[in-house]
Amino acid sequence: MSVFQSVMNKAPATVQGGGLWDSINGGLNDALNVWAKVEQVKAVKASTGQDIVQARVSPELANGAAIAVDQPQVSPSFQVAGVAMNKNIIYATVGILAALAVLAKVR
Repeated sequence: MSVFQSVMNKAPATVQGGGLWDSINGGLNDALNVWAKVEQVKAVKASTGQDIVQARVSPELANGAAIAVDQPQVSPSFQVAGVAMNKNIIYATVGILAALAVLAKVR
């Protein structure tokens, strides 16, 4: 019995990894710990209803961006005789002119 007790009182053997593996393992552990903290904060917000309030105050954009970038909307249009010409008007005019040219050639 004394041999069995002397074996049980010894510390378990550990495997020593290399320096590279220890640093990779440490980095992964740190990343998982940070992610766990993020998820914990999200869970606390969800349990108190603060996430719904935050979504109403500052909604996330459809493309996942956190903030909206104010840029002027540039429309590909120009003016002819004071009338704004956009893509649809130009396509319609070119289509009508092409149809008239085909009709003129046929006659």
